[in-house]
Amino acid sequence: DKRWARVDACVGQRMISTLSTTHHIRVLCGSIAVSRRSGRGKAECALGTTSGHRQGLSTKGVLTRRRVVGTGARASSVSPGFGTKGKARSCSVAMKGLPETLFTIGTVAVLPLYGAMIGAPKAEMTQNAMRSHLPFMLMGALYAAAAVVSLQSVDAKALVDVFFANTNGDGVMSIARHALTLLSGFLATAEPASCMWLHLLSLDLFVARHVYLDSLALNVPAAHSLTLCCMFGPCGYLAHTFTKAFMANLEGEESGVVGH
Repeated sequence: DKRWARVDACVGQRMISTLSTTHHIRVLCGSIAVSRRSGRGKAECALGTTSGHRQGLSTKGVLTRRRVVGTGARASSVSPGFGTKGKARSCSVAMKGLPETLFTIGTVAVLPLYGAMIGAPKAEMTQNAMRSHLPFMLMGALYAAAAVVSLQSVDAKALVDVFFANTNGDGVMSIARHALTLLSGFLATAEPASCMWLHLLSLDLFVARHVYLDSLALNVPAAHSLTLCCMFGPCGYLAHTFTKAFMANLEGEESGVVGH
Protein backbone atom coordinates (compact mmCIF):
# COMPACT_ATOMS: atom_id res chain seq x y z
CA ASP A 1 0.00 0.00 0.00
CA LYS A 2 2.83 2.41 0.86
CA ARG A 3 4.48 1.67 -2.46
CA TRP A 4 1.30 2.41 -4.35
CA ALA A 5 0.83 5.60 -2.37
CA ARG A 6 4.33 6.72 -3.37
CA VAL A 7 3.62 5.88 -6.99
CA ASP A 8 0.41 7.91 -6.90
CA ALA A 9 2.25 10.81 -5.31
CA CYS A 10 4.95 10.75 -8.00
CA VAL A 11 2.38 10.59 -10.74
CA GLY A 12 0.46 13.46 -9.22
CA GLN A 13 3.57 15.62 -8.95
CA ARG A 14 4.44 14.92 -12.58
CA MET A 15 0.95 15.80 -13.71
CA ILE A 16 1.08 19.04 -11.72
CA SER A 17 4.47 19.90 -13.23
CA THR A 18 3.17 19.10 -16.70
CA LEU A 19 0.12 21.30 -16.23
CA SER A 20 2.25 24.14 -14.94
CA THR A 21 4.59 23.80 -17.88
CA THR A 22 1.63 23.84 -20.28
CA HIS A 23 0.29 26.93 -18.56
CA HIS A 24 3.65 28.69 -18.90
CA ILE A 25 3.77 27.78 -22.60
CA ARG A 26 0.27 29.17 -23.20
CA VAL A 27 1.15 32.40 -21.43
CA LEU A 28 4.35 32.69 -23.47
CA CYS A 29 2.48 32.11 -26.74
CA GLY A 30 -0.09 34.71 -25.78
CA SER A 31 2.57 37.32 -25.09
CA ILE A 32 4.26 36.56 -28.39
CA ALA A 33 0.96 36.91 -30.24
CA VAL A 34 0.27 40.24 -28.56
CA SER A 35 3.72 41.51 -29.46
CA ARG A 36 3.26 40.44 -33.06
CA ARG A 37 -0.08 42.20 -33.28
CA SER A 38 1.38 45.38 -31.94
CA GLY A 39 4.28 45.13 -34.41
CA ARG A 40 1.88 44.61 -37.29
CA GLY A 41 -0.12 47.61 -36.24
CA LYS A 42 2.96 49.80 -36.24
CA ALA A 43 4.07 48.40 -39.58
CA GLU A 44 0.65 48.95 -41.07
CA CYS A 45 0.65 52.53 -39.86
CA ALA A 46 4.06 53.10 -41.39
CA LEU A 47 3.02 51.41 -44.61
CA GLY A 48 -0.19 53.43 -44.69
CA THR A 49 1.73 56.66 -44.44
CA THR A 50 4.21 55.61 -47.10
CA SER A 51 1.55 54.28 -49.45
CA GLY A 52 -0.46 57.46 -49.01
CA HIS A 53 2.56 59.52 -49.95
CA ARG A 54 3.24 57.27 -52.92
CA GLN A 55 -0.38 57.43 -54.00
CA GLY A 56 -0.23 61.21 -53.94
CA LEU A 57 2.90 61.19 -56.05
CA SER A 58 1.41 58.68 -58.47
CA THR A 59 -1.73 60.79 -58.78
CA LYS A 60 0.36 63.82 -59.67
CA GLY A 61 2.31 61.71 -62.17
CA VAL A 62 -0.87 60.42 -63.79
CA LEU A 63 -2.26 63.92 -64.12
CA THR A 64 1.01 65.12 -65.63
CA ARG A 65 1.08 62.19 -68.05
CA ARG A 66 -2.49 62.84 -69.06
CA ARG A 67 -1.65 66.43 -69.83
CA VAL A 68 1.38 65.41 -71.90
CA VAL A 69 -0.52 62.64 -73.70
CA GLY A 70 -3.40 64.99 -74.39
CA THR A 71 -1.08 67.56 -75.89
CA GLY A 72 0.68 64.92 -77.98
CA ALA A 73 -2.64 63.50 -79.14
CA ARG A 74 -3.76 66.94 -80.26
CA ALA A 75 -0.52 67.49 -82.11
CA SER A 76 -0.63 64.05 -83.72
CA SER A 77 -4.27 64.43 -84.66
CA VAL A 78 -3.51 67.66 -86.47
CA SER A 79 -0.18 67.05 -88.18
CA PRO A 80 -0.30 63.61 -89.88
CA GLY A 81 -3.74 63.66 -91.43
CA PHE A 82 -4.44 67.30 -92.16
CA GLY A 83 -1.15 69.15 -91.88
CA THR A 84 1.08 70.15 -94.74
CA LYS A 85 3.79 67.73 -93.59
CA GLY A 86 1.45 64.75 -93.89
CA LYS A 87 0.36 65.82 -97.37
CA ALA A 88 3.98 66.32 -98.43
CA ARG A 89 4.91 62.84 -97.19
CA SER A 90 2.02 61.21 -99.02
CA CYS A 91 2.90 63.08 -102.20
CA SER A 92 6.55 62.04 -101.92
CA VAL A 93 5.55 58.39 -101.47
CA ALA A 94 3.32 58.58 -104.55
CA MET A 95 6.08 60.27 -106.57
CA LYS A 96 8.57 57.54 -105.65
CA GLY A 97 6.39 54.80 -107.11
CA LEU A 98 5.31 56.73 -110.21
CA PRO A 99 8.53 56.34 -112.30
CA GLU A 100 8.37 52.52 -112.07
CA THR A 101 4.69 52.59 -113.04
CA LEU A 102 5.31 54.81 -116.07
CA PHE A 103 8.26 52.67 -117.11
CA THR A 104 6.16 49.50 -116.99
CA ILE A 105 3.16 50.96 -118.82
CA GLY A 106 5.30 52.36 -121.64
CA THR A 107 7.24 49.13 -122.12
CA VAL A 108 4.13 46.95 -122.16
CA ALA A 109 2.20 49.33 -124.45
CA VAL A 110 4.63 49.19 -127.39
CA LEU A 111 5.21 45.43 -127.44
CA PRO A 112 1.82 44.46 -129.00
CA LEU A 113 2.36 47.05 -131.73
CA TYR A 114 5.72 45.58 -132.68
CA GLY A 115 4.27 42.09 -132.57
CA ALA A 116 1.43 43.08 -134.90
CA MET A 117 3.76 44.83 -137.37
CA ILE A 118 6.13 41.85 -137.50
CA GLY A 119 3.64 38.98 -137.22
CA ALA A 120 0.67 40.33 -139.19
CA PRO A 121 1.85 43.28 -141.27
CA LYS A 122 -1.00 43.18 -143.82
CA ALA A 123 -3.83 42.78 -141.32
CA GLU A 124 -6.40 45.57 -141.36
CA MET A 125 -6.30 45.99 -137.59
CA THR A 126 -2.52 46.42 -137.67
CA GLN A 127 -2.71 49.02 -140.43
CA ASN A 128 -5.44 50.98 -138.66
CA ALA A 129 -3.50 50.95 -135.38
CA MET A 130 -0.26 52.19 -136.96
CA ARG A 131 -2.00 54.86 -139.02
CA SER A 132 -3.73 56.16 -135.89
CA HIS A 133 -2.30 58.86 -133.62
CA LEU A 134 -3.48 57.18 -130.41
CA PRO A 135 -0.26 55.19 -129.70
CA PHE A 136 1.83 58.33 -129.92
CA MET A 137 -0.63 60.34 -127.85
CA LEU A 138 -0.35 57.69 -125.14
CA MET A 139 3.44 57.73 -125.25
CA GLY A 140 3.40 61.54 -125.20
CA ALA A 141 1.21 61.58 -122.08
CA LEU A 142 3.48 59.07 -120.33
CA TYR A 143 6.54 61.07 -121.29
CA ALA A 144 5.01 64.32 -120.03
CA ALA A 145 4.19 62.72 -116.66
CA ALA A 146 7.71 61.32 -116.38
CA ALA A 147 9.17 64.73 -117.22
CA VAL A 148 7.14 66.40 -114.45
CA VAL A 149 8.31 63.81 -111.95
CA SER A 150 11.92 64.28 -113.08
CA LEU A 151 11.74 68.03 -112.60
CA GLN A 152 10.63 67.48 -108.99
CA SER A 153 13.36 64.95 -108.24
CA VAL A 154 15.84 66.07 -105.58
CA ASP A 155 18.61 63.88 -107.01
CA ALA A 156 18.13 65.31 -110.50
CA LYS A 157 18.30 68.87 -109.17
CA ALA A 158 21.52 68.04 -107.33
CA LEU A 159 23.06 66.65 -110.53
CA VAL A 160 22.09 69.78 -112.47
CA ASP A 161 23.58 72.02 -109.75
CA VAL A 162 26.85 70.10 -109.88
CA PHE A 163 26.86 70.36 -113.68
CA PHE A 164 26.48 74.17 -113.66
CA ALA A 165 29.03 74.50 -110.88
CA ASN A 166 31.62 72.54 -112.88
CA THR A 167 30.95 74.22 -116.25
CA ASN A 168 30.89 77.83 -115.07
CA GLY A 169 33.03 79.75 -117.54
CA ASP A 170 34.55 76.67 -119.24
CA GLY A 171 34.82 75.94 -122.93
CA VAL A 172 32.60 73.86 -125.19
CA MET A 173 34.67 70.69 -124.75
CA SER A 174 34.45 70.94 -120.98
CA ILE A 175 30.69 71.41 -121.18
CA ALA A 176 30.37 68.37 -123.44
CA ARG A 177 32.49 66.29 -121.06
CA HIS A 178 30.44 67.31 -118.04
CA ALA A 179 27.22 66.78 -120.02
CA LEU A 180 28.16 63.13 -120.48
CA THR A 181 28.72 62.86 -116.74
CA LEU A 182 25.33 64.50 -116.18
CA LEU A 183 23.58 62.00 -118.49
CA SER A 184 25.26 59.06 -116.77
CA GLY A 185 24.06 60.45 -113.45
CA PHE A 186 20.53 60.75 -114.84
CA LEU A 187 20.58 57.11 -115.91
CA ALA A 188 21.50 56.14 -112.35
CA THR A 189 18.45 58.01 -110.97
CA ALA A 190 14.95 56.49 -111.19
CA GLU A 191 12.96 59.57 -112.26
CA PRO A 192 15.19 60.82 -115.12
CA ALA A 193 15.94 57.25 -116.23
CA SER A 194 12.23 56.46 -116.70
CA CYS A 195 11.78 59.73 -118.57
CA MET A 196 14.68 58.97 -120.93
CA TRP A 197 13.42 55.41 -121.47
CA LEU A 198 9.97 56.65 -122.50
CA HIS A 199 11.66 59.15 -124.81
CA LEU A 200 13.60 56.35 -126.53
CA LEU A 201 10.53 54.13 -126.77
CA SER A 202 8.56 56.93 -128.44
CA LEU A 203 11.30 57.68 -130.98
CA ASP A 204 11.86 54.01 -131.80
CA LEU A 205 8.13 53.50 -132.30
CA PHE A 206 7.98 56.53 -134.59
CA VAL A 207 10.82 55.12 -136.71
CA ALA A 208 9.19 51.67 -136.74
CA ARG A 209 5.89 53.21 -137.91
CA HIS A 210 7.66 54.91 -140.82
CA VAL A 211 9.47 51.70 -141.77
CA TYR A 212 6.26 49.68 -141.59
CA LEU A 213 4.14 52.04 -143.72
CA ASP A 214 6.97 52.47 -146.23
CA SER A 215 7.37 48.72 -146.55
CA LEU A 216 3.66 48.35 -147.26
CA ALA A 217 3.79 51.04 -149.95
CA LEU A 218 6.87 49.54 -151.67
CA ASN A 219 6.01 45.90 -150.95
CA VAL A 220 9.39 45.11 -149.42
CA PRO A 221 10.08 42.84 -146.42
CA ALA A 222 10.50 44.71 -143.15
CA ALA A 223 10.42 42.10 -140.35
CA HIS A 224 14.18 42.31 -139.74
CA SER A 225 14.13 46.12 -139.86
CA LEU A 226 11.20 46.33 -137.43
CA THR A 227 12.97 43.94 -135.04
CA LEU A 228 15.95 46.28 -134.97
CA CYS A 229 13.64 49.28 -134.52
CA CYS A 230 12.25 47.71 -131.35
CA MET A 231 15.52 48.44 -129.50
CA PHE A 232 17.80 50.20 -132.00
CA GLY A 233 15.69 52.66 -133.98
CA PRO A 234 18.43 54.16 -136.23
CA CYS A 235 19.81 50.72 -137.03
CA GLY A 236 16.35 49.57 -138.06
CA TYR A 237 15.92 52.55 -140.36
CA LEU A 238 19.37 51.89 -141.86
CA ALA A 239 18.49 48.24 -142.44
CA HIS A 240 15.27 49.27 -144.15
CA THR A 241 17.18 51.66 -146.43
CA PHE A 242 19.56 48.87 -147.48
CA THR A 243 16.61 46.54 -148.00
CA LYS A 244 14.88 49.01 -150.31
CA ALA A 245 18.07 49.49 -152.34
CA PHE A 246 18.60 45.76 -152.58
CA MET A 247 15.03 45.09 -153.66
CA ALA A 248 15.15 47.92 -156.22
CA ASN A 249 18.39 46.52 -157.67
CA LEU A 250 16.91 43.03 -157.76
CA GLU A 251 13.79 44.23 -159.57
CA GLY A 252 15.97 46.12 -162.07
CA GLU A 253 17.96 43.03 -162.83
CA GLU A 254 14.79 40.97 -163.25
CA SER A 255 13.25 43.57 -165.55
CA GLY A 256 16.48 43.62 -167.61
CA VAL A 257 16.44 39.86 -167.95
CA VAL A 258 12.81 39.91 -169.03
CA GLY A 259 13.53 42.67 -171.60
CA HIS A 260 16.30 40.64 -173.18
